[in-house]
Amino acid sequence: MAQAATVLNDAAEAWRPVDGAYSNLALVDTNFWVEQRESFDNIDWHELLERADGPSAPAMQDELRIVVPMVVIDELDSLSHKRDLRPKVIGATRWLYTHLNQAPTRAATLKEATGIRGAVTAQLVFEPHAHTRLPNNDDEIVETGVRLRDFLGHPPRQVFFLTYDAGAAFRAGHAGLMPRFMAK
Repeated sequence: MAQAATVLNDAAEAWRPVDGAYSNLALVDTNFWVEQRESFDNIDWHELLERADGPSAPAMQDELRIVVPMVVIDELDSLSHKRDLRPKVIGATRWLYTHLNQAPTRAATLKEATGIRGAVTAQLVFEPHAHTRLPNNDDEIVETGVRLRDFLGHPPRQVFFLTYDAGAAFRAGHAGLMPRFMAK
């Protein structure tokens, strides 16, 4: 029992905000990594989430944690075999790997906090070994967000779902996440 408590405590500690007491979580759908035209290094993530359509908005002064479920990485790997998408997908996976490979279970700092913006961090979400994925990848990504929110006891209005897909945005909203829909 003590070992299980230690594992849970370590898992929760991995999600503690790096620059303060508050954080916004932003699950990023696979299609974002493919459709986004701006260089990932140049994105103002706080502004991007605020501009996207949807309820609520992230608090600019709080840390923004970009959440990357493993199903997103797997989808990107599958899409890398499609000739028309290959350059975008390879660029996205290379960027993600470069930023997340040092300590995949911990938050990687993408941008330090400034006077008006909280830090931007990113973190992978691994699935338990016995986990069976849902048949629809959008449902799986949304469910990952719900499980993470509930595990952390995170305020629902601070868990966002960034997507270019209306169906995924509807699914996220229905599940209690804050969908942020980007028009193509």
